[in-house]
Amino acid sequence: MADPREEIRSRIDLVELISDYTRLERAGKNYRGLCPFHSEKTPSFHVSPALGRFHCFGCGASGDHFAFIERIEGIGFRDALQKLAERAGIELTPERVDYERADTLERLKRPISAAQFFFRQSLKKNQPARDYILGRGIKPEIANQFGLGFAPDQWDAMTTFFQNNHVSLTDAQIAGLVEEGKQGWYDRFRNRLMFPIHDQSGRVVAFGGRVMGEGEPKYLNSPETPLFEKRKIFYGWHLARAAILRERTALIAEGYLDLIMLHQFGFTHALATLGTAFSEDHAARLKRMVDRVYLLFDSDEAGAKAAMRSAEILQAFEIPAWVAQLPPGEDPDSLLKARGADALKTCIEEAVRAPMFALQRVLGRDLEHVETLNMGERAALIQSALPIIAAVPNAIERESYLEWLAPFAPSYAMNPQGAESALRDDLNRLLRRKTKFKRKDEQKPTEEPANPIPAAELQSAAIPRAIRHAEQTLIRAMCEPDLRKEAMPFVSSYVWRVSEYHQIAQLWQENQLLTAHAVADTLIASLSDETLQQKVTALLLKDAEPLNRSLIADCIAYLQRQQKKARRTELTRRISKGEIAPEDPLMQEYLSLLAELKEKPSNG
Repeated sequence: MADPREEIRSRIDLVELISDYTRLERAGKNYRGLCPFHSEKTPSFHVSPALGRFHCFGCGASGDHFAFIERIEGIGFRDALQKLAERAGIELTPERVDYERADTLERLKRPISAAQFFFRQSLKKNQPARDYILGRGIKPEIANQFGLGFAPDQWDAMTTFFQNNHVSLTDAQIAGLVEEGKQGWYDRFRNRLMFPIHDQSGRVVAFGGRVMGEGEPKYLNSPETPLFEKRKIFYGWHLARAAILRERTALIAEGYLDLIMLHQFGFTHALATLGTAFSEDHAARLKRMVDRVYLLFDSDEAGAKAAMRSAEILQAFEIPAWVAQLPPGEDPDSLLKARGADALKTCIEEAVRAPMFALQRVLGRDLEHVETLNMGERAALIQSALPIIAAVPNAIERESYLEWLAPFAPSYAMNPQGAESALRDDLNRLLRRKTKFKRKDEQKPTEEPANPIPAAELQSAAIPRAIRHAEQTLIRAMCEPDLRKEAMPFVSSYVWRVSEYHQIAQLWQENQLLTAHAVADTLIASLSDETLQQKVTALLLKDAEPLNRSLIADCIAYLQRQQKKARRTELTRRISKGEIAPEDPLMQEYLSLLAELKEKPSNG
């Protein structure tokens, strides 16, 4: 099978797939329900079995089977393909190198699964470990939800378990569970509370262990393996995903116990990084799902630095980030147990935008003693603060930070307005330099379209609603084999006003896709640009007047008249400038248009 995607789509009913996540009700030939990607009370989420696509008129989410799984599960295309292939009962046949990797992954699943069973059973048998969990304030049901376990204080307890159950020690070593020394095999995790780490599908792929008594390191994680890439995994993702989609917000903490306690106190849209290593992969996954992120790191210096690094990555992905400043000496775990959920809610409500947090750290103690700073100290602070503001992508937000920073400028006391203006000039120089370097690194030559449309024609805001509606009707008609022939003679020569509709029609015509039998889903799939696919899907799924020959004819007549009016306006402009003489053939065209449009020439 060259491309399994089509077979997967044909085997999996899209309505049935989406119904696993949200309730759908029939609405004519389509289905409608509450969008699973954002909170809403009135259904705006539509699914078309015929098109094999969904579209939300509230948040704009749109796509096919794969797009839905990518978005709802927060995974990439390859993982979505694998997940849907398993659901469809299709065996994927990747290249040999991928096959060997897939074989390795399958072999590693057995020792990981066996280890999770072993740790869970060991916890049931060890009262001190269960007492430790209770002593940390973790309720039994939460411990079960997160699958907590225990690694016995023995050198080879799990190794012996593997041997007795015919689990390959070599595979267990690759999975990061056992080691081989001079005296033989031994367990990697000993006398530790065990936290299973799940991938985006909810499958255990690694472990973190916290020492039960004295000893270093306090936390020990599985090494990176073919199953476990630390930079790509959030702790608690499989439990938080639904709440994050609902809230469109994520809380990010640092460690296992912080995350568990957040969920126990009702903050189920919380995640944790494994350590403090927030990565671009983490940000890319969140970008699909959230409108904002709150960073709930420890209140110490290390926590502040981790928050700064995480915020920089989030900002690069244009994800608004806030930093919640916890009381000194507190982390989410200790704060929740000492003062309850309301105390943490207050910290979240009083959180500051990440750039402001960075500025406050740069200024430090000088925030409250600005009047005591000499000129040199003020200049140094300004030099440190401006790059932080320059990194903010939003111009309005940059302006607010600039106004906040102005009182620290050396000349502010003598000339506040002048000092702020000088700061703005310095900031603009930084921005120009940043843009120059970005262009040098990223600029690529672009090809002109074969038939460029005048820029004035593509100004969407200036296009009358009636013209938009008529062009939308033509695009819809082109998707209906029975009505396509009514529109095609006009469409083949029409100059579109809406740029997206021009691109769509041009692609279909150039690729000779508008045959008598071409159906809508084929036409949509032919549009390689995802935005264009979403545009056509939305047109076909929105509630609109039914198509018929009379409606199409009316739209064509209206657009023809609008074209003639535009031509008349252009000729009027040229006549007024003296560019067209009375004997010019264009004058006859102008008079014919006046007569046809039933309007008399003006006296001027």
